[in-house]
Amino acid sequence: MKNIITSIEVQKRNKDRVNIFINQEFAFACSNELIYSHGLRKGLEVDPKRLEQVVKDDNYIKGKTSALRYIERAMKTKKQVEDMLFKKEMEEEIVARVIEFLISYSFIDDKRYAECYMKQKLKESGKNKIKYDLLKKGIDEELIKDLLARVSYEDESSVALALAEKKARILGKSERDKGKLLGKLTKYLLSKGYTYDLINQVVNKVALTIAEDEEALEEPEVDFEELLALAQKKYNVLKNNEDNKLKLKKKLQDFLLRRGYSYDEIRSVLSQVIENQEEFY
Repeated sequence: MKNIITSIEVQKRNKDRVNIFINQEFAFACSNELIYSHGLRKGLEVDPKRLEQVVKDDNYIKGKTSALRYIERAMKTKKQVEDMLFKKEMEEEIVARVIEFLISYSFIDDKRYAECYMKQKLKESGKNKIKYDLLKKGIDEELIKDLLARVSYEDESSVALALAEKKARILGKSERDKGKLLGKLTKYLLSKGYTYDLINQVVNKVALTIAEDEEALEEPEVDFEELLALAQKKYNVLKNNEDNKLKLKKKLQDFLLRRGYSYDEIRSVLSQVIENQEEFY
């Protein structure tokens, strides 16, 4: 039986596609551009191989359209596009044809993708994590090694130190144990993809900074004799103009507070300076 195209009808919901009827029965739908490229028309006799090629070309157009929409939102690797097309149940032959088209027009470029990805991720991740992530995206391992080799140890270390210092400040709000804090910091940097050698170097620097900060925050030891002499001297001046012992105490206390002494330090000398201390405590 001959295969005669008996009707070609534009789809109601999609004017870019048509329905093909052979021998009065619906056969398949395709892009209307294929009507012209394959010379299809009503009354034309077509053999199965020709029809098969039309269907393949139509699937290619659909695959190409899907791929272009996919990469329009963000850069993608060859593998990511392939995976997307296979999920749409595209045949391997069609997928290969779409990929060839995308590469030929530089719509996908794994080297360019890897370079851009690394430039961004080096601000927050180590080489190990970047390598792992790029391998998952289908980037060639040798290409990854070549690109990572261009990143200096000093640059990577500098970023790791900045991340570590920021994380240490956050951890320090809830973790007072220095050893535990540094342990958590090490795990954090490992999760970021840094090597043990680099982490040890960075954590040691952070530990030194913490120690210096703690030392700077330590209150200087108060010279009790000096404080007592100062309080006694001021007391002798104040008592000449103030008979009320409560007010006298308050004025002396305020004076010593202004000089930078703490309440506890001041209380330690008031009882020795002011007579009848039981009235005040």
